[in-house]
Amino acid sequence: EDGAIAKGTQLAIKQINESGGITGSEGTIYNLDVVIASPDNLQIAVANMNQAGVIAVIGPETTEQVLSSITVLQQLNVPIFTTAIGDTILLQDNTNRIFRSRAQEVTQGRALADYVVNSLNLRTITSIQLDVESTASIIGLSTALSGFNVNLNNVIYDPAINDIETIVASIIQTQPNAIGIYGPPTLAAQVYNQLKTAGYAGRIIYNKATNPDFVELVPSNQLSGIINSTTWSYSSKDEISRNFVADFVSTFGQVPNAISAASYDAVQLIAAATSRPGVLASNIVQITDFAGLQGVLNPAGLSQGETSTNVSITQLNQFGTPNVAARYINNLLIPDEAPESVIQTPTPIPSPTPDGFTAIIQSTVQNIRGGPSTDYDILGQLPKDTQVRVIGAT
Repeated sequence: EDGAIAKGTQLAIKQINESGGITGSEGTIYNLDVVIASPDNLQIAVANMNQAGVIAVIGPETTEQVLSSITVLQQLNVPIFTTAIGDTILLQDNTNRIFRSRAQEVTQGRALADYVVNSLNLRTITSIQLDVESTASIIGLSTALSGFNVNLNNVIYDPAINDIETIVASIIQTQPNAIGIYGPPTLAAQVYNQLKTAGYAGRIIYNKATNPDFVELVPSNQLSGIINSTTWSYSSKDEISRNFVADFVSTFGQVPNAISAASYDAVQLIAAATSRPGVLASNIVQITDFAGLQGVLNPAGLSQGETSTNVSITQLNQFGTPNVAARYINNLLIPDEAPESVIQTPTPIPSPTPDGFTAIIQSTVQNIRGGPSTDYDILGQLPKDTQVRVIGAT
């Protein structure tokens, strides 16, 4: 009950019920309730949830928990929203009832690679792999970097063969622009402290930089500048995020994380789908351009089971706070001046135009938006003289 998933779920349900509940397609008003089940014995938990008649499940949290229990989870026969980001989860599901409530690992890797190469102009990057579980993350980053003609030099730490001090010394000799650390927080803290002691002044990437086990082992004045990719940060400045943080803190007395945010969004998607006629799982995949806490959620426009491609790149400030440095949607960098929330308004239906019509960008940079109005989010930009095919006009 103290977990990030439970808290994000409970806050969403509390707000929905306080605002009047959900009006079903037949006009009946429903309140939501939450049944919290421990994952320690998932077989028993599934039996208890089936007996309670749950309509959807939020969780489990990690890729390992999902993959090791996917057969048991599928016995629930209801939509399952997991915060796990492993790329292989949905490939192993043949029920079309498992949904991912956060941007998957490969999407985060692409955003991180784009930011490091194109925004920071870093071209020589080395990763230090501290455990086997980090393999997928490193492969994702390596693949993404190769798309920018940048090779990732991966160094594997094996305590039976070498020590951290030796590995750090050998890496620093190659003078990389950036070093990515992948592995458990306590071991990563040792590597990070050794890098700083050795005088490394380049950029450091670590995806668990805000983990308490890491923060407690690193001097507070040494945290500044660590880069991380995530799906949401409590330092996000858009109005929906600020309100969520305020409500979360006042309810639970602590700051929410990306897991809580994704769980909150999952409940909101379930509520939206419940108000439609038909089967819940089928209704979820029909939702498009939903204004979520993490950004635009688009189950209908993504591959089966995916709901979000929103990624935030953060950098720790001198106090260890992860400030948002860049945001990505569908692997496109969102300009700083773009609004960070979406206004849900009907999109005018474009009238068809004859085949073969093209438009040529005349301005230096042309914003590409989610709809035919400046009220919509900027999804990307096109440079001058770019030619595009005209599909329709309003």
